[in-house]
Amino acid sequence: MIRIFLVMMLCFSYVNYKSQTIAHDFTLNDISGHSFHLYDELDNGKTVVLDFFITTCGTCQINSPVLESIWNNYGYHGDSVWVWGIEASGLHDTAIANFTNQFQITFPCFSTLFDDVVLYTYNITYTPQYYVICPNKAMKQVTISQIEAAINDCKQYNDKDYIAQDHLIANQVFISIPNHQKANIQIYDLYGRMLNEISHACNLLDLSFLSEGLYLFVMKINEKVISKLILKY
Repeated sequence: MIRIFLVMMLCFSYVNYKSQTIAHDFTLNDISGHSFHLYDELDNGKTVVLDFFITTCGTCQINSPVLESIWNNYGYHGDSVWVWGIEASGLHDTAIANFTNQFQITFPCFSTLFDDVVLYTYNITYTPQYYVICPNKAMKQVTISQIEAAINDCKQYNDKDYIAQDHLIANQVFISIPNHQKANIQIYDLYGRMLNEISHACNLLDLSFLSEGLYLFVMKINEKVISKLILKY
């Protein structure tokens, strides 16, 4: 019975996983010369709002104060939420700086003049387009009026889930174990078979013994049980 339940849970989680869009990583330099790496910010627990705009877009201009307000109310200068403005027509930094000064934008803005890969990666064919990316790298395309709710959804995810990454990097996954407690972690395959059981007190878990694929992690800390579908690639 337990095996049947686990298989059903894995299938359900797999469907949910496939329905999510995982954000593509990128690195860009803003118009002030600072380098920003998306996955670094997400792995630090931050939510990132992507604002794809062009300076001559009327809707982009109208929405700029809304994004600035979100940046001021949620961002705390990048402590918890980033708003990144990515200019999509390939303007030079100077032209974008004129735009940010005109509309009093203080969040980081980026030119795609010398690096436009992000536009193809995110399939930007019109502006404005907005994406909210949670720290677990799940991405959601939203309208300007939906950004705040999407940010709050990301925060709820962080408050409830101890496993911070959906993907493994270099055979390791980060888990948040509060107060140096020991976690009991069970790992199951897609057939509901338990592959390993680990008692772990460190936040960084080595999973080099697993081959590529989808796995269900069941973590127990005291009376709390957290289940999470993990993709290793």
